[in-house]
Amino acid sequence: MGFISYLVTLVLIHGLLLSQFSYQANTVQAASVRSNDFYYKLKVVSHRESAPAPPAPAINIPTHFKSPPPRPVTPPPPPSGTISPPPGPRSPPPSL
Repeated sequence: MGFISYLVTLVLIHGLLLSQFSYQANTVQAASVRSNDFYYKLKVVSHRESAPAPPAPAINIPTHFKSPPPRPVTPPPPPSGTISPPPGPRSPPPSL
């Protein structure tokens, strides 16, 4: 069992070393491209980033500084202890 774990460890280390070399080779190849080949693409991207800034947020006054809303006017209660006036005369029912 010790030999298999040693072999797996060796394969993993070898794979990591090769992946680093291939990454560095790709990086060197990408660095050899001239910058003026893609000038028009960079110009479009930089134009896209210059979008107008969003408007500033509205300032909200804290609720403890706001004045309370006006109270609705309630009619005064009817006077107590007085007799209400009698109802007026009734009109005759409509004739058919």
